[in-house]
Amino acid sequence: MGNLSAIAFLLFSFALPLASPQIRQHRPSLWASWLVIAAHHLAAFVNCFISPLSSAWGDLYRFHDIGAGIITDEVQIYGYMLRGFYKVFGVSFWLGEVLSVCVFAMTLWPFVALQQRLGLDRHQAFSVFVYGILPGPLIHCSVTMREVYQCIGLLMACWALVAMRQDGLSPQRLLTFFAGLGLLVVMHQALAFYALLMIFAGLPWALQGRGQFGAIAAVVFVLLLPVALPKVTNFFEGASVSLQMLEKGNFLEYAAGYREHINESRSDYGVSIETDSLSSFLASLLLVVLMYFLAPLPWQVSSPLDIYAFTEVVWRILLL
Repeated sequence: MGNLSAIAFLLFSFALPLASPQIRQHRPSLWASWLVIAAHHLAAFVNCFISPLSSAWGDLYRFHDIGAGIITDEVQIYGYMLRGFYKVFGVSFWLGEVLSVCVFAMTLWPFVALQQRLGLDRHQAFSVFVYGILPGPLIHCSVTMREVYQCIGLLMACWALVAMRQDGLSPQRLLTFFAGLGLLVVMHQALAFYALLMIFAGLPWALQGRGQFGAIAAVVFVLLLPVALPKVTNFFEGASVSLQMLEKGNFLEYAAGYREHINESRSDYGVSIETDSLSSFLASLLLVVLMYFLAPLPWQVSSPLDIYAFTEVVWRILLL
C-alpha cells in the first residue's frame, strides 16, 4: 500500500504549483516548477531503489524507522509526523521521500511570492529552476530529512516580514510569520535562536514606518529578549544535548567530541574547531563557518568533485 500511495502523491505533487496564481499565470515558471519537481522525484527514486545520494544515510533511515515504529524510544517530532502519515497511507521509505518532494513543491509558493514582493519576478522562471536544481537542496529536500520543512518555514516567515513591511500588519501575515517560525523550531530545536532573531530584529524592521506602534513594538521586543532567551533555552534543554552541555559547563569538550565524530567527512579543507579556550573556540568556529560556505577555495581544488563544489560556491556568490 505504501508504494501505491507514493505513486498517488507523486502525481499530486505536479498539481501543487497550480495552487499559486503567480506560477499558474506564468507558463515558463510553471514548466520550471514541473522540471525541478521531476528532478526531486528522480533523486528520491535513485536514493531509495538504486544508490544512496546523501552522506547522511543514517539520519534518513532513523527518521523513517521512527515513523515505521521500528524505533520507539526516541522523541523526534518529524519521526512522529511520519508515523501518523504512514498509519494512513502505508509504510514505505519511498513514500516518506515523496512526501518531502510534495513539501518542496509547496515551498515554491512562498518562494515565488517573495520574489514578486521584492520586485525580482523578471527572472522568475530561471530563479525557480536554480532554486530547485542545485545538488545540495536537490538531494536533501528529496529524502526523509527535516530540511525541506525548515526551508518552507523560513520562506513563510520571510514572506510575511516583507509583506508587513510593504503593506502593514494583518492577522494573516502575522499568523503566517509565527506558523513559519513554529515549523522551524518544531523541526529543529536549535533553530529557536534564529526564530528569536527574526522576532526581535525582523518584526521591528517590518513594522518600521507604521507610526508609533512599530516603534513601541521594537522597544518591547528588545526589552523582552533577556527574558525570552533563558525561557527558550530551558524549554528545549531536555531535547538538546548541546544546551545541556552548555549549562553543565562542558560545551567545549562536547564540541571537540562532536568534531572528532564527524571527521569521517570527505574533506575538511584544513580547518577544525579549537577547544583550548573560549576565545580560540569562537575564532575557529567563525573560520569553520566561513569555510563551510566558501570552500573549496581555488587553490584547494584537487578532484572533479572539488571542481563541482567550487562551481556551486561561485554560483551562490553570484546569486547574492
